[in-house]
Order: sequence, then C-alpha cells, then structure tokens
Amino acid sequence: LVSTEGGYRNLSVQPNHFAIRGNTRFGLGADYGRTAPLLESDRDLRQPDGTRAGGGYRTLVPGTERLAVNGLISGNLLDDVSSTLNGRYETSSSESLLGLGSDGPLTRDVRSNVGHLGTTLSGVTGRWLWSFTSNYDRTITDTSTDAGEASSARDEARSVNSTANADLVLNGSVLKLPAGPVSTSLRGGIEMRDFSGRSSRGGVMQGAALSRDRGMMQANLDVPIASRGANGSSWLGNLSVNANLAVDGLSDLGTLRTFGYGFNWSPITAISLIASVTNQESAPTVEQLGTPLVVTPNVRTFDFARREVTDVTQAFGGNPNLRSDDRRVTRLGVNSRPFSAIDLTVSIEYLETRIDDPIASFPIVTPQVEAAFPERFTRDIGGRLSRIDNTPLNFERSDQEQVRWGFSFVRPLGAVESWMRSAPVRSYSNEAEARAAAPPGAMVAMVQ
Repeated sequence: LVSTEGGYRNLSVQPNHFAIRGNTRFGLGADYGRTAPLLESDRDLRQPDGTRAGGGYRTLVPGTERLAVNGLISGNLLDDVSSTLNGRYETSSSESLLGLGSDGPLTRDVRSNVGHLGTTLSGVTGRWLWSFTSNYDRTITDTSTDAGEASSARDEARSVNSTANADLVLNGSVLKLPAGPVSTSLRGGIEMRDFSGRSSRGGVMQGAALSRDRGMMQANLDVPIASRGANGSSWLGNLSVNANLAVDGLSDLGTLRTFGYGFNWSPITAISLIASVTNQESAPTVEQLGTPLVVTPNVRTFDFARREVTDVTQAFGGNPNLRSDDRRVTRLGVNSRPFSAIDLTVSIEYLETRIDDPIASFPIVTPQVEAAFPERFTRDIGGRLSRIDNTPLNFERSDQEQVRWGFSFVRPLGAVESWMRSAPVRSYSNEAEARAAAPPGAMVAMVQ
C-alpha cells in the first residue's frame, strides 16, 4: 500500500488457515505489517518559524513494525454444549521523530507485547440459555524518549497490565402472562486486574502498583403488557416495560450502582416507540489512575491566548485523585417501517446525557481553561507557552443533547436461504453503536 503523495508505504502479509472437521472448526493465522515513517517534510508542512527545514525531523505517522499470531478452535465440548478457545500474541514497535533538540533529532521508541487467552461455553438448561466467558489478557508497554538535553540519558516508562475475568449469563422466562412471556436476563461476573507502572525522568524515579478486584451482578426484566395476538388488549398494539439493575463491587472504590427503566410500544405494525432512562456510576480505570508519566517534547499546539502555533512539552500519565462519575441518559426514539413488503426503516432518536464529575483528558488550550487550571500551564518569561500537564481530571459536569435520524434499506443481491428470510438481523460497525440501537434490556452479542 502506497500513498498518492509520496512518503508513505505500508507492507502487510496475512497468511491464514481454516478447517472444518465435522462440528469442529480450526483456525490459525498470522499478521505481519510494516509501515514507513511519514515526515512533515513529505507533505511540505510549514514550521512555526516560517520555514520548512524542520519538517525532516518530525513524523506525522511513526515508522512501525508489528507481528501477530492467533489461533482458534471451536466445537461441541459435550452434546449440547458449544465451546470456543482462542489465543493471540502480538508484538509491535514504533519510532517517532519529535523535532530537533539541543544535540540533534529527538526520537521516541515504543515497544509493546500483548497476550490473550479466552474461552466461551454456551448451552441450554431447561428453559434457560446460558453462556460462560473467561479471558486472560496481559500487556507490557515500554516507552523511551529523548529528553531534549545534551545528555545520553533518555526518559523511560514501562507499564504492565494483567486482567483475568469470568462472566456467566442466563437468559430465559420466569413467568408467562397473557401478553407473552416475561423475559429475564441474569449476569454475574468477577474480574481481577493488576497494573504497575514506573517512569524515569532526569534520574528521578516514579512508580505505582495498583490492583482491583471486581464482582458484578446484573438483572434485566422485560414485562409484556399488551400484544396484538392477546385477547382484550390488541387495541394497544405491542407494549412492554423493562427495568434493569446492576451492582459492581470494587475492592478499591466500594460499590457502584446502575439502574434503568423504559418501555417499547408499537401501536401499529409500521411504527415503534422506545423510551428509557438510565442512571450509571462508573469508576476510573486503573490506567487512568496509575499510568506512568510520559513527557513528550515539541508537541505542536495552538495557543489561543497569543493566537500562535508553538511547540510545547506535554506530560501524560495517570491521576490517582480521580473520582467516579455519575451519568444519567434519557433516550426517546421512533422507528417506522412504512412498507411491509420492503425492508426500509426510518428512525429518529433524541438523547440527553448529563454526567456529574466526568473524567476527561485535558481539553484545548483556551484562555478560559487556562484561567480555571493555571497550575497545568507553564509559560516562559516572554509569555510563550512552554509546557502543559495533560493528565486526566474530573470536571464538574457535562451536558450533551443529540438528535439523530436516518434510514436503513436492505435488499438481498441474489437468492436467500429459507431460514434467513424472516430473520430480524442487523449488523453494526461496533458494539457501542449496536447497544445504542437496541431496546433497553436487550442482549447484544458480538460474533466471530
């Protein structure tokens, strides 16, 4: 892969082997990629001093090299239990140019090693569908950066993140009402995480070692009130109400709760309405609390106070003083399928989100932000911005309103298997998009 405007080259090789033997699937693959660095001089970018000479010492895209190997085996462990075991190992390295220092070009090297092992079991017990998922992940990242001074010492940072978790999900019906069965989803899980980080800058060592054990229980309940097929309530159409409750117990932050409720109503076949309210408490991640300090020189920044572009030193890392946030999300949506014979859906949705104590990375450098957090900005004697502390922090409140609308049209290009003709299947680009589109309490599954 090459760019049309020079300087960028990408090589990728992906050998894969896949086999099916009876009810068992085997997969083995590898992925090797190498990307050449893209310099600012390759795009003829002007530098803050008005020249273009310094662009040869700054990368827009770092040079990278990556190798990943993964394996998968899936089949029936027992007659009625399906199982999947997957593993992955990935190693990568990158080199960036950060401009010129007092003794030559400044570089940053990042090396990462990632290991993953996971398994999934699923089956049916009586009226209940169940699935069990367990994963172990370990990530080691080393960062080495030139300090920008006439010295051979480099700034070093290392983080090690290990996570083990297990989840059990049960889906079934506890009761049958005239309008239909009461759908129930129960979930329980545990997670153990260890995170350690250390950094060395100018001979000064800093470190943090954090651990978090988490136990979680969640219940979703969907109660049908009326159904077109039920006697005496067909004039209401399809109507159901739902509620969900989750409790997270964290070893370092105590108990966090999530509660939500809503309804789904389809007065006629062509129209459905969805409304929900969710209150959720979320804890800062161990990475946000304890990531080692990484200082980057010559970061190009626009200073709104002086109306100029300047190169500043930015500090990134964790903040052990972060608090949990508390968010409330209100959702109202209408979906319409005006033609029964055509798979055309028109939708409009309103979302209102309020977050108390939201956790965020530091925003852009406006005079108002600098006035609110003066300790995070450093200026030289002439007033030029020289350093920004970019570690995450809690804001007081965040408010957001969204109105989204669109349409979906699906038409098969060719013959369709009979078992798929009436399947209500939709695909989404990511899990967050799928959960936003699903009705409250619905289960969203990510499939291979």
